[in-house]
Amino acid sequence: MRFHCLGLPHTVTSDEYVACAYTQKVLKFCKMMRARGHFIIHYGHEESQVVCDEHVTVITNSDLEKAYGTYDWRKNFFKFDTGDHAYLTFYENAIREVGTRKQKNDFILPFWGSGVKPICDAHQDMICVEPGIGYAGGHWAQWKIWESYAIFHSYMGLQAVGECKAPWYDTVIPNYFDPTDFDFETEKDDYFLFLGRVYDGKGIHIAIQVTEKIGAKLIVAGQGDLKDSGYQEVPKHVEVVGYANKETRRNLMSRAKGAFVASLYTEPFGGVQVECMLSGTPTITTDWGSFTENNLHGITGFRCRTFEQFCWAAGNIHTINPLACRQWGMNFSMNHVGGMYEDFFKQVLNVYTGNGWYEPAPERHSLDFLSKAITPRHNIAIWSGKDWAVGRIHHEIINSLGEFFNFTFVNWANLEESQDLWNNWEKYDIIMGTSAVSWHQIEKGFMTSIPDKLKPKLLCVLHHELLNHHHFTEKIEYKDGSVKYAGITPSIVDIVKKEVPDKNIPLLPIGVNIEHFYKTREIRTINTVGQVSCGNPDIKRPHWLKEIADLTNTQALFIEGKPMEFHNKIYDWVDMLVVTSTVEGVATSICEAAACHIPVISTPVGYAKQLKKIKTFETPEEAVEIIKFFNSHPQELETYIRELAQEVRTEWNWTTLAMKYWKPVLSQWGSTHPHHK
Repeated sequence: MRFHCLGLPHTVTSDEYVACAYTQKVLKFCKMMRARGHFIIHYGHEESQVVCDEHVTVITNSDLEKAYGTYDWRKNFFKFDTGDHAYLTFYENAIREVGTRKQKNDFILPFWGSGVKPICDAHQDMICVEPGIGYAGGHWAQWKIWESYAIFHSYMGLQAVGECKAPWYDTVIPNYFDPTDFDFETEKDDYFLFLGRVYDGKGIHIAIQVTEKIGAKLIVAGQGDLKDSGYQEVPKHVEVVGYANKETRRNLMSRAKGAFVASLYTEPFGGVQVECMLSGTPTITTDWGSFTENNLHGITGFRCRTFEQFCWAAGNIHTINPLACRQWGMNFSMNHVGGMYEDFFKQVLNVYTGNGWYEPAPERHSLDFLSKAITPRHNIAIWSGKDWAVGRIHHEIINSLGEFFNFTFVNWANLEESQDLWNNWEKYDIIMGTSAVSWHQIEKGFMTSIPDKLKPKLLCVLHHELLNHHHFTEKIEYKDGSVKYAGITPSIVDIVKKEVPDKNIPLLPIGVNIEHFYKTREIRTINTVGQVSCGNPDIKRPHWLKEIADLTNTQALFIEGKPMEFHNKIYDWVDMLVVTSTVEGVATSICEAAACHIPVISTPVGYAKQLKKIKTFETPEEAVEIIKFFNSHPQELETYIRELAQEVRTEWNWTTLAMKYWKPVLSQWGSTHPHHK
């Protein structure tokens, strides 16, 4: 799916502007949905920092200065006018730029609601979904998302009883957060926190009066002045820190023993309350609005209605378990909420492309993305290596599923770490190896020394078809069926099924992190062909690449393996990746390059056997013909690049694969393990 995301005309889409929930929602939505393989176009300020496929500048620093003068947009809420220079400039440029990029059945998302409505009105052929926060400017789009049932019901209740019928496709999806933005702490300092806009509507006077009554320290952080709330002098027990940047917020929330989020109005969501929970910090809130849904009374904090109740809650804040706060807060993670968004957009798209209400979804086995719960977190040891392609699996698994499981990485190349794993196996529910039978330690006799009680916890994720090369049948005690195996490709799964008694071999595919690999340039002709050169030359066949380059009058480059953070730049050096291997597990470079919009051709190995759009060859001569064809048909090359990239981005990104394949296996196996019985 393709999304046109409209930023806010009066500011910059950046994680530096943490005080604006609207800005942060745009920022995180782009990151969340792009990680799921969707195409994201962002329209906003020239200094925006957005994870997207294309950023389009529609407003500049000079425009904002002309409208508002010199200011620090990080520290201020703006007094804007939808008729001022900034807004009119944003409207004009965005209307034009959206028009040049829109395609049939594209979504346009006005995160700022009525503030960017003129752009949506100018493109009524697009699917407009209003992902509102508070709908301060009213709600008007045909398709609407509400952040809480509280605000949804409030708007519905404005209609006459009996007439307040909700449109079927109106939905409630909570706001979303990146858990890595917050430090989880169980050890707290002796202070309470008020974080947010400093004004009466957010309940600042409640926080001040309650902490004064019980003799506690209060730290106040946020935009605004206590004088506006009637305090001519700062009370002695209060420390005012003013504007808090991302790191300051992070530290204050993680160290506070409790936080006041006592909004007096019907809070549409209350993001600070969830941010505190993700930091392991209990919250004291009012007993209405979204807090009735998000703050579990007595578990993640307390909901109060009277001064006496607030005082009691503050005095008993130590009874709230920080871990319970964190676990409940994980229900609002981008991974979890992203599934809800994706499902909703598919439903809406079906109205235009399918049977709408009646459209079947064969891939759906449950509606578990709608559930919210505090669940036990399995302890999983990842026994693997960091220094080669498949060894990066550990990083992606932790990054994608770290909010659901407690992971510990053990380097299998380190004898001391491996021995410690054996000695402390009881504390793990699953010990997962993510290399060839794990199995650097096979030659050192480690597998023969594994305790029998440990074997049922072993999950060997096999990555290569050359199992005999790794002495699979000779070294692994598989005949008793105590060790569990999985394969990263269907071919490997089939091979393993022939060797082990347990035929239930799960498929656990590995993908590509499309946040690391992204489009950097346009390729119109192929002048340079490349190969990621690591491993056995008899398998990689670099001489084939040299022959192909000679016959196509191109330059051959051999790219040495680099750390993952550098990989998105590797493919700047070649116009086409050519994989000439005799055998591969997956050949991660295939999907990495494709995600960067680099054309790829390959012998039928690894990913090349599973990708539908990729062109394969059996001989150097066949590869030469493909390259010559593309160089003489640039339009065909452009189409090939686009279609292959789209397939990889949507079907082979790590977030999708981890949630679809890895999470169910780890959850089910861990919960049924004898250790849990």
